[in-house]
Amino acid sequence: MVAVMACSASLAIWMLTHRQDCAFSGAAFGIYALETVFILYDEYAHTKLVMSENYTMGLTFPALTLALSLAFVFCVWGFIICRTHAEPPTKALLAAAMAYGVQQLVCLPMVGRSNALLEFLFYGARDLALIASLGFALWQYRHTTSKLERHDMARAKRFFIVACVLAVVMFCEDLVNIMLPGLSPINLMSEDFRWHFTERNITENVLMVACAIQLIRANRDTLLIYARHPQEAKDGGRGVTLDQGVEQRVLLYCDEHEMSNRERDVVRLVVEGKDIQGIASELYISTGTVKSHLHRIYKKAGVASRKELVDAFWKSR
Repeated sequence: MVAVMACSASLAIWMLTHRQDCAFSGAAFGIYALETVFILYDEYAHTKLVMSENYTMGLTFPALTLALSLAFVFCVWGFIICRTHAEPPTKALLAAAMAYGVQQLVCLPMVGRSNALLEFLFYGARDLALIASLGFALWQYRHTTSKLERHDMARAKRFFIVACVLAVVMFCEDLVNIMLPGLSPINLMSEDFRWHFTERNITENVLMVACAIQLIRANRDTLLIYARHPQEAKDGGRGVTLDQGVEQRVLLYCDEHEMSNRERDVVRLVVEGKDIQGIASELYISTGTVKSHLHRIYKKAGVASRKELVDAFWKSR
């Protein structure tokens, strides 16, 4: 249900703004919801076997499982690339995608050709592909030369750390449950209780729920922009550039502190790193007028300098 909510919210934003990151995130959560449906179908519409026997049975829907898994990983990578404003080498990315697809096809657990090793290679590779996307995001953050991009990505630092920890635990859970079933906490539970946990990585569910909640909160802010500033949001929603994301946050920040339209323009230029002369030239006003605007802005925002204003802006919701 959470995945469906995140999918719906993202697709609603995509229809309003045509942002590619929303299209990728909406598709990812839609695919994840479908995967969950088929897992529940296997578990509850058929006779559910104990975990130790699952690895020799093969997947009930191998082709569909493969297609959904590849599409899910592709959408996650697409979202990460959009979110980090990256421009990765297309050939290298296509080569990596083809290699991953071939590996998943070779290791696909099918009826009559399945064992614990194949299961782990199939699901473990998917886990590593997701971990690699987080590693790519970290690499992009460390190597970007734009201060705006660094500030933008730094806002998600706490959640990023949580996601990395959960992703690593997700891989370890598959490793223990599949390759070391004797040490699996699920197998150590009572038979009645563990019945509800087989065929699903619990940490992956926790990670996806956390991502869904984070995404829904971000989409809520975008919808607030459309409710309060329909024209500005419409004009700024035609692409997927960093400036549009900053503009949305400027609108929210200035609404929160009850700033005027001109003060909002000054705040945006301060966030972009302009000095007083640069702001005056951009807005065709005198430096004295800029200082007057800044004085009122500082008072409303509760800060004392442009540096404090920038810090307060990026620390806001």
